[in-house]
Amino acid sequence: MESDRLFDRLLIGRATIRDEVASLAHRVYAGISQEPVQAPVTLVCVLDSAFMLMADFAREFQRLESRLYTEFVTVDKDWTSHHQPLPMKIWRQNSRRAIVGTHVVILDCVVSSGDTIRTVARWAVGPPLCANTTRTVALVAVGRPQEADYIGFHLQGQDNVAGYGTDHGSEENRCLDGLYDMGVRCVPLPETQEEDDEQSGSATSRDDG
Repeated sequence: MESDRLFDRLLIGRATIRDEVASLAHRVYAGISQEPVQAPVTLVCVLDSAFMLMADFAREFQRLESRLYTEFVTVDKDWTSHHQPLPMKIWRQNSRRAIVGTHVVILDCVVSSGDTIRTVARWAVGPPLCANTTRTVALVAVGRPQEADYIGFHLQGQDNVAGYGTDHGSEENRCLDGLYDMGVRCVPLPETQEEDDEQSGSATSRDDG
């Protein structure tokens, strides 16, 4: 089995994820429908990890709200970790038209520190985009519960999550249906690789010293 070959254990299966994403879409829609200003909704996908979440969430949300736009952004993690102004790469040229005056929902798959998703929220609500409102959605939070407005699952202490769009070290992991714990590799590395890793570790230790 693929999970036996690559991962320590399955954390969340595909059916459970599907049901929770649908629940998140309905919860977000319920909140937006209570806003005094009725406006279209823009879903903002934080790449690379949220593309599967975006697809499932958008499919469910469009059943509730037909005035729906989508946007895709990438974030320079080095800048956000130092709390500097965000160097945002916009993947579509019409981002300003899509976001201005809309209710923005920012989607990320796995959130740990929360720096990325909060920074995207600041970007969307500030000039020149000036979103009407912003909401943040995380399928999985691995740290504090206040990292996003809506959270599907809390996995305390599970920092090595892969699957459902997030890779954690290997691109091939992105397309796995469920979310897996990458904490333990079930297939040992070849001896030559282990030796290379040991030598690399020694070099790192010398450099740190």
